[in-house]
Amino acid sequence: MRDFQGESLSHDPIHGYIPFTSPAGLPEGEVAERQLIDHPWIQRLRQIHQLQTAWWVFPTAEHTRFQHVLGAMHLASRAVAELYDSLREVCRDGTTKVAAIKFG
Repeated sequence: MRDFQGESLSHDPIHGYIPFTSPAGLPEGEVAERQLIDHPWIQRLRQIHQLQTAWWVFPTAEHTRFQHVLGAMHLASRAVAELYDSLREVCRDGTTKVAAIKFG
């Protein structure tokens, strides 16, 4: 069963329900996805249409930059979830070894 105290949901017409982390239960010093979403710089993207003025002609083209950012965050989270185990094996000491990964 999933921990719903540390997770919030947003509905997207393309991706369905998008889970993102909430600050509840996070260790000190870590930032939750909800804190990033609630930031004023991200919230102002709600007022910018992804397709500019095309929504005047095509009423269903109501996509905003905010919705686009949520979808991109969701896809990035899915990619990281798939790569997490292999990254954990490469970075066992907790540091990033970019040169070792890049150059063998």
